[in-house]
Amino acid sequence: MAKTQFFKRNRLQNPFIKVQGCIIFLVLILLLSPVFVSAANFDNVKGNLIIDDTTSKYGKIDIKDWFGLLDLATLELKENTDTCGNDCSMRTEIIMYQDGVLVDGVKFQEREWDNTWYPTTIDYKFYIKTGGTEWKVDDFKTECSKGKTNYLNGTNKPDCVQVKSGTHREDDYTWEEYKTGTEVKAGTYYIKLEGTRTSSKWIDWIITSQGQELDFWYTWGEYISSFDTSGKGSASGGVGINGSVIVVTIADAYQMYDMSGNFIKTWSATEPVGKDAGTTANATNWFIIDSQPNAGKIYKYDLSLNFISSCTIADAGTYFGLAVNGSNFWVVDILGREIVELDLSCNTLHTYAIADTGELFGIAMNGSNVFVLDRGNGGLVYRYDFAGNRLGSFSFTPTPASDIYAAGLGLYGEYLYISHNPDTEVYKFYNAPVAPDVSVVTTTLNSPVDYYNTTSNLITFNCSAITDGVGGAELSNITLYIDSVLNETKTISGVDYTETFTKNIPDGIYDWNCLAYDDSGSFDWGTNRSLSIDTLPPRIVINSPKKLDDYGYIGKTETLNWTIIHPTGVLDSLWYNYNGTNISVYGLENATTFVLEDDFDLIFYANDTGGNLNTTIYEWSYNVFRNSNTYTSSTIEEKQNSFLFNITYTSLNWNAITGTLTYNNTNYSGTKTGSGDNLLFTSNVYAPSVDSQQNVSFYWIIGLTNTTGTTNINSGNYNQTVNIINMSLCGHPYNIPYLNFTCYDESTYAHLNCTVSLTFNYRQQDAGGSNIFNYNNLSSVDGTIDFCISPTDETYTIDSTMEYYATGYAQRYYNFEGIEFTNATTSIGLYLLNTTSSTSFIVKVQDQNYQPKTNVEVYMQKYNTATGNWITVEIATTNDDGETINHIYTEDSIYRFKIYDNGELIHTTTGSVIACPATPCTVTITISEDITPVLPIFEDLDNLITSLVYSKTTEDITYTYSDTSGSFSKARLYVIRSHPGEPNILFTCNDTSSSSTAVLTCDLTNQKNGTYIATGFITRLSDSERMVERKLIQKIKDIVGIIGLEGVLWSMFLLIGIIMLGVYRPSLGIFFGFIGVLLLSWLQLIQISITAIVAIVGIGIILLIEVGKQ
Repeated sequence: MAKTQFFKRNRLQNPFIKVQGCIIFLVLILLLSPVFVSAANFDNVKGNLIIDDTTSKYGKIDIKDWFGLLDLATLELKENTDTCGNDCSMRTEIIMYQDGVLVDGVKFQEREWDNTWYPTTIDYKFYIKTGGTEWKVDDFKTECSKGKTNYLNGTNKPDCVQVKSGTHREDDYTWEEYKTGTEVKAGTYYIKLEGTRTSSKWIDWIITSQGQELDFWYTWGEYISSFDTSGKGSASGGVGINGSVIVVTIADAYQMYDMSGNFIKTWSATEPVGKDAGTTANATNWFIIDSQPNAGKIYKYDLSLNFISSCTIADAGTYFGLAVNGSNFWVVDILGREIVELDLSCNTLHTYAIADTGELFGIAMNGSNVFVLDRGNGGLVYRYDFAGNRLGSFSFTPTPASDIYAAGLGLYGEYLYISHNPDTEVYKFYNAPVAPDVSVVTTTLNSPVDYYNTTSNLITFNCSAITDGVGGAELSNITLYIDSVLNETKTISGVDYTETFTKNIPDGIYDWNCLAYDDSGSFDWGTNRSLSIDTLPPRIVINSPKKLDDYGYIGKTETLNWTIIHPTGVLDSLWYNYNGTNISVYGLENATTFVLEDDFDLIFYANDTGGNLNTTIYEWSYNVFRNSNTYTSSTIEEKQNSFLFNITYTSLNWNAITGTLTYNNTNYSGTKTGSGDNLLFTSNVYAPSVDSQQNVSFYWIIGLTNTTGTTNINSGNYNQTVNIINMSLCGHPYNIPYLNFTCYDESTYAHLNCTVSLTFNYRQQDAGGSNIFNYNNLSSVDGTIDFCISPTDETYTIDSTMEYYATGYAQRYYNFEGIEFTNATTSIGLYLLNTTSSTSFIVKVQDQNYQPKTNVEVYMQKYNTATGNWITVEIATTNDDGETINHIYTEDSIYRFKIYDNGELIHTTTGSVIACPATPCTVTITISEDITPVLPIFEDLDNLITSLVYSKTTEDITYTYSDTSGSFSKARLYVIRSHPGEPNILFTCNDTSSSSTAVLTCDLTNQKNGTYIATGFITRLSDSERMVERKLIQKIKDIVGIIGLEGVLWSMFLLIGIIMLGVYRPSLGIFFGFIGVLLLSWLQLIQISITAIVAIVGIGIILLIEVGKQ
């Protein structure tokens, strides 16, 4: 594409002053006249524009002092936006040879359509480069030639390569703003000017440096881009655009491009045009005018370029160019020198003579003007109004061009598209139409002020309007808009008017404005303002805590969530007071948290900007409120621990309540104590057996039951630390002795070395399980063995199976069960009897019925005459025959026996010397026993709470129960109607439930009057169904309830009255008596069974027979 530079005429002056004389004379003048020289700095001389291989394409100039001897500065224009939109710029390099000012100032000129220039003002800034670098970047293009191979479809596959087409520079400069008039040191500087123009007209920027205006440099022009149609044909007859695509005429075909100039496709008209003389489009159609052979024929196509119809201009002429404005065509008769306006059927509406000469070759239009292209006068575009009056013109390059499409004011933006033949370019220009002179209206909002706040609903709006009166225009009306909706229009007059609007407006935030018109149609809006009306206090809605929440406790993090409803939505402050402390919060909808204390209410405050304060006292409650949760935080394995859960609940809302402890994933029923709303649930649970320290989680579930069902409330998780227990020989590793065993000679009480083999089952005293400890020594050095247990602060229960012996001594046993030991060491003597003194006895233990007592411990004790104490010398356990072996020193020592069953002493014999009169040697011990109770099944069930009630109001029987035994199976409510004389009465209700806590009901509303028997049953595991509640219930009709017991008396009177109706004849009296009984039964004044009625009827018949015999 040819690159064209835009510049104005050069107003060059002779850069040198011819000076007569010699250099010495000039030097003398400079030395003798310093003041004169200083004043002459403003008469510096600028040189000619230099453009050569050493400069940029824009060139450079030099500025010297007024003598032309001293170099002051060299300015070289490096970059300029020759075509640009609103934002334009230039970059200049300035070499300062002396200290001084880079740029003294700048002024701007704007070009009108008649090529005249006028001063203008735009926003601009200078910048000076402070850092960064610049580098050169190569540009490439693709060049293709015919290839050596073909595609499968037979077309040639071209050979393409990337060829360097040029270079461009890129940079990463940093810039600081430069104020004109600022002095700098001598050196090389790079400055940038950026400006924002207010219209699309050409702008000439003229900077002043060293006192010289550089007014011959380049402009910011309106031509902005082009695209190339080469290789596809030569643009000839025209170019058209519809805002989506551009259509360029190429010989007898048409090329389609997008709005960026990218080729889309070539289109051949289905209805061929001979020679295109113009192309245009509107929102729905494309139009092409033919110049030959069908001169003046206009073809119409749809947006997909399918032919629709055509028409021909009837008047003779040579027509080139075509424009359409939605209802009419516009063409140019280039020989007749006319602009012709046609309807869409090609009928001539108006013709406008053109005084301009030249080669008129294209026409275009926007909403207010018609543009005609003259390619014969150096490339001019003429502008006309719709009456054919010429308004101006402007020139453009390159020239010539064959057609123009103006998509200006309100149509397709601000661009002119000009096709260039023969250089195959389509150029894009800024279009700058001049609007006709019209009046100007100015609207001002006087009051209320912007962002006005008021507590009154009555608002007075005050607006002013002024028209400049061009063409004699006067004001016609002014309208108030509130929230962009027309509120009221008032008629006004003159050129300056102030109007008020008084309105009653609800609370809220509103935007408002005024729109004023004059009678010429000019109008103006004021600047939007906002006002806030606030007369009502904010409305407070508390969303949480819930009015009735499930679960709470002191220290719980509770959420306070609120919504503030207010017409303006503008608040001054929000806060709440909880337990005497004010806390500020924010937001129309928001939430915060607070720590719950023993206080279930708060006060919330909302204050708006109008000073309207609202408060609300918000109260809430909990189905279950935890007062305390008591438990042992650290325990040992298998130990029984108490868990206590103290709560307050709303007992009026619930028929039954249960507490269940879930410990280590196992449920344990809680025992309930207390009354009313305050209850304590207690559960005793064994800690699990563990191999190492472990945290065991647990929680309480509170079950609340009423007629609608059961609600379970979870307390949340807690942890209990469970520690292991261990036993060892003291010092291996534990050190606190619980048991000390020492071996002695039973006869002499001397210490012995002995061998011990034992198994201990040991546990904490309340534990539900035990650990096992085994020990076996070959010989004890000193006959003493110590055993230590950890933890050391517990009491332990130990079951022992032990045998011990020594050389020359009989083996003995020391077996016991359920003996408790503490860290106060228990010393136990292990006594051995010399084999020469030992006699084995069978000890036989039996009950009073001579049945063997199996698995009981037989403690054999010897009386120590020296100390006066009984010492245990052997403990053995009976077998299945109730027998065991003890070793006795016969006829020498006093022995007694103590019998223990599971650690409980059940019998003690009298001490005596034991002999063996016959073999085998035997000692028989007979134990008497207590009588077991025989009537436990008649006792009340434990861990059970029940009630059975009847409501006369609702006629409901309600059976409520809560079984915390842990062995619950099911419950049943059984209701029957009891009526004497009626056999085989079916049950009314027979409802069951498998829940350990529930409420069962039986509705008698639709049941007959009578006596009902309601029974509540409970069934537990391994037990039969047990009756726990029974109640007799009388159900009567309302009439019976009203007349009460007196109804019986009046019923008798009624029956007597009915019988008396037949008194004059006995048979009728009997008959009426029968009728009276039926009437009383039907009215349910007296409950009479069917059996009784049949009996009465039978008696009546017998009486009638007897009466008949008489």
